[in-house]
Amino acid sequence: MRNFRRLYLGMILSLFCGLSLGKPYEKIVLKNGTELEGYISIQYPGKKVTFMSEKAMVYLTSSVVESISSYDSEWSALPSEWQHWADENPASVKTVGGKKYLTLSDIVMRTEPDQPDTLVAKKDSVDPYRNIREVPPRGVKILEKGAVIKYLDFAKTFYDIPWEDILMIKRYERSALDLTGVIDVVELCSGNVLEGQIIEQLPGKQVRLLGNDGIVEVIDLKQIAVQKKKKLNPNQPLSEQSPLLEIVCTKQGKKITGVIVEQTYNRSDGDFLLIEEKGKTVKENSGNVVEIRKIPNPDYRFLTDLLVKKDEIWINRQKGEKALVDEEESVMIVNEKSVPVTVELRHAQDTLTVEQQDNIDNRDIILLKLTQIEIKKRGECHAFTYEDLVTQGSRPFEVEVSKNQTLKMLYTIGEGHYILYKPKEKTAVYLIARTSDSASHKKYKD
Repeated sequence: MRNFRRLYLGMILSLFCGLSLGKPYEKIVLKNGTELEGYISIQYPGKKVTFMSEKAMVYLTSSVVESISSYDSEWSALPSEWQHWADENPASVKTVGGKKYLTLSDIVMRTEPDQPDTLVAKKDSVDPYRNIREVPPRGVKILEKGAVIKYLDFAKTFYDIPWEDILMIKRYERSALDLTGVIDVVELCSGNVLEGQIIEQLPGKQVRLLGNDGIVEVIDLKQIAVQKKKKLNPNQPLSEQSPLLEIVCTKQGKKITGVIVEQTYNRSDGDFLLIEEKGKTVKENSGNVVEIRKIPNPDYRFLTDLLVKKDEIWINRQKGEKALVDEEESVMIVNEKSVPVTVELRHAQDTLTVEQQDNIDNRDIILLKLTQIEIKKRGECHAFTYEDLVTQGSRPFEVEVSKNQTLKMLYTIGEGHYILYKPKEKTAVYLIARTSDSASHKKYKD
């Protein structure tokens, strides 16, 4: 039961929160120094995990290496990950004929008679630097050589890792601007309840919980009675806040796909999992589970906050500038020198997001579509009247205030020329909204 317990605590840890899909989800540090960044894709109770790595710093003993062949790769032909690494490590780059090159290597592994060709680490191996890859390393950067070989690899690769080889599992800390994620709730046997983000686990020993007050709580596993998850963003479904989905496989062949939201330990009537599947909660006995897989969540929608200064206004994450508005005989004319914010529409009717600091005046903003009229001595101009603001202006259909006091207002908008108008300040921001098929900066005859 001890190994089984360790498995599920590790599983819960792997559901980090607050990272965009473009970044690794978690990091596994092995006892031999190897570090893998990505996520745990499969767990086998009491045996091993399969880790999908997007970045690996791997240590090997030279005794398991048959040969290393190196070659120069032109910088312009490298994947973006290698280009970025090369830019940060200029000493590793050589220039020939005005072109930059990075030396990469292929490693041929020495196979033992009793070692499978896949080179998956054997559970009974005593070599602390054993190769844990399923395939030989290709296109890697050798950083150390000699008795021990250390290499960097950006290839997406699956690794099979016995639980006893794992030193720790780390989770990247959530940013204060993250609006999407999962809060870890730990209920102790003493009855105390802790909330925050689990940032580290020592398998079979401890977890480290970063509390909302910034203090890290170190918790022995034997202290934990229940572990739960809840939404970071109360206005967003849990199904959109978890970057990964879990597939819980049972002895009877049943597969439950969703997010594990609760796990109990040391119950006399048996431990269990609660899985939220398509809005419903499914209960499953932990002893009945044979495998847990993880897959990217297609519904994951990562949201970040925007810290807005006092007099700033942001439209679809573009900073807006005050428009120059001239008044002639009760007609408000948008001066041609006004700098518009261009809003690209995905549909004929789309959502416009306006973000400012939260205060009473900023909540009173009117979206108005402008009329194109002929003005004497000025020609065709985009204009409006105060009556237009009252009779035709639009108010936001949704208003939210973030934990950082950023006011977000959502409007419906179609193609055309618009203003966002603040009645009390008598200021405006000029917008031009267009769909992708009207991206030639055509003039609208509104």
